[in-house]
Amino acid sequence: MHEEIIKYKLSKKYLYTSLSILCLIFVCVIVRLTPMTNNYWLNFFTILIVKNIFSLSVISIFSFSIFIIELMKYKQKTNHEKGVEENG
Repeated sequence: MHEEIIKYKLSKKYLYTSLSILCLIFVCVIVRLTPMTNNYWLNFFTILIVKNIFSLSVISIFSFSIFIIELMKYKQKTNHEKGVEENG
């Protein structure tokens, strides 16, 4: 039987999620150091992020680790696919 070769596409949504969370934390910490915190809603939003830095960092690390796992699976599948192409 002829094996069908399936093209795999690497999803980067977990990488983008991880990077966006880290950027959000960075921006909020920088804003906390400026006088822009005189605005009530901006102050409320930044303090909400800053108070939950640990939790957001853990979510970001898990998201990045899921991306690494998907990357490893993608490499295994493409290497397997190359082996199938070479053998027949």
